[in-house]
Amino acid sequence: MKFGYYFLNTYVPELDGESPELYAHWLEQIDAAEELGFDSLWATEHHFRYFGGMLPNPQLLLTAAAQRTKRMRLGAAVCLLPMHHPLQVAEDFAMLDLVSNGRLNFGAGRGMHPLEYATFNADWSTAQLRLPEALDIVVRAWTGGEFEWNGEHYRYPKLNVYPKPQQKPHPPIYVTANRDPESFQFIGQRGYNLMTLP
Repeated sequence: MKFGYYFLNTYVPELDGESPELYAHWLEQIDAAEELGFDSLWATEHHFRYFGGMLPNPQLLLTAAAQRTKRMRLGAAVCLLPMHHPLQVAEDFAMLDLVSNGRLNFGAGRGMHPLEYATFNADWSTAQLRLPEALDIVVRAWTGGEFEWNGEHYRYPKLNVYPKPQQKPHPPIYVTANRDPESFQFIGQRGYNLMTLP
């Protein structure tokens, strides 16, 4: 059995202190998790609320963790992939895989709050539909040379995406599913790792 350390902080200023104190405590926790033998460290993406909102960019925290740890795998749980451009996500997380010496676990999902999408001018109503295509783009960006894309939701001309991740053919991919049977089936059919809540 493997144990991971997961950051999903509900920020309470009276208890957690100001932002610098909170982040200093998180870095201490990362150091302790590595020292205690946790297999992995996970960080999730949330915005605009005390529930998780102090961690709007998991790849930034995980990049800091990559420089403080040598053994733990570093995972996004999750990147809100349909809210971002998949090519930017592919670039960011390939860099994270490289600076961590191939320790990335890439987790993607739609997320759970329409406010985040509306604020960033992204469409919540089609987010779950766009997720499979966005994942295909990330994998293609990580595993091949020049390509163009003419899909249902994304289109762009021939280009190369740099850098490529260290892990081959690509880092392990985890995808969330909680209630919808089609999501569980999609994850199984693609051979992704399931990330779910009890």
